[in-house]
Amino acid sequence: MLKWLGKCILCALLGFWIPNVFSQAHYPAGVEGIKCATLPSPGLYTRVYTVFYTGSEFDDGPPWFNRTDVVVFVPRLIWISDWKLFGANYGMDVLVPMGYVDVDHPPAGLGRSSGWSMGDTQLGLVLLGWHFEGLDIAAGYALWVPMGSYHDVCDLGKGFWGHMVTLGTTFYPDQEKAWAISVLNRYELNHEHRDLDVTPGHVWTVEWGVSRVVKPGMELGGVGYFQWQTTGDSGSQAVDVHEQVMGLGPELVVQVKPIGVMLSLRYNYELLAHGRTEGHNFTLTLTKRL
Repeated sequence: MLKWLGKCILCALLGFWIPNVFSQAHYPAGVEGIKCATLPSPGLYTRVYTVFYTGSEFDDGPPWFNRTDVVVFVPRLIWISDWKLFGANYGMDVLVPMGYVDVDHPPAGLGRSSGWSMGDTQLGLVLLGWHFEGLDIAAGYALWVPMGSYHDVCDLGKGFWGHMVTLGTTFYPDQEKAWAISVLNRYELNHEHRDLDVTPGHVWTVEWGVSRVVKPGMELGGVGYFQWQTTGDSGSQAVDVHEQVMGLGPELVVQVKPIGVMLSLRYNYELLAHGRTEGHNFTLTLTKRL
């Protein structure tokens, strides 16, 4: 009890940096890139994201912060049906993040400085995909369920419920669809924290990608994201800091036909961060139709 009370006091003094030192957004910006707004054809798919993140800068962060290293595995199950809703294929998805976090020398009152934990579960209750001659459109609604651990600074969980709405489009400028320009918007609305008198502000994430097919089964392009907090935190322990970060980098997508897997490797260099960490973001994604 005294230990958790100490954490609450530290939270009030340092800002809303407990239990997660990276961002209060559930959605990890940068996990999608090339054709980020294109949903697959009807079927059942498994997609596994492996995110490697290292951050050594924290603008307006706690004075003790030095560096953090993160490895997160995110298995995702995607189901797209033949059933049409507003002319789009209806689908659903679910994902459960789990990973290892190492934070360099946090104060003793913030718990473990490193360890494995499970993040919050995303339940994608609505996925809608439209496919036209030279245009794809994606929309959706997801619920973030606070099932992950969140009491230590290295835990992945957030400790609050969240809603996320999605809308994006992929445009193909040429008839062969060799070129693709994609933009995906996600908007998060957060509920009050379970243990603290803080309701985190809303967060808007925009991801984009411009790509070209360089040869059959291979695409290369540039990707990026911008994530920012659009409303302030509320509650007696809220602080007047609006998070933001931008990322830019390359991506390679390869179809491994012998095993029926699509592989993508993406890197984003972060800049313009405020109120959260800034660093290097690597994502390896494997997608397979079941």
